[in-house]
Amino acid sequence: MTPAKERLKKVADRLTEEDAAKVVGFALWLAGEEGEELAPREYEALDRGIAQARTGRVRPWREIRRTTG
Repeated sequence: MTPAKERLKKVADRLTEEDAAKVVGFALWLAGEEGEELAPREYEALDRGIAQARTGRVRPWREIRRTTG
């Protein structure tokens, strides 16, 4: 198994059921499989996030996790 997939498995074990469902939906979308269709606002949120990442407006997950509890 690739390092990224190993890391994904480890992270998945720490997610809430609700967050895991979101990740599964996104993974199905990435894989081109049928799944729950994303709402237009969800596509917009993804586009905003991608744009922010491209311009360097990101924060490390550890920092976010530390500030949200």
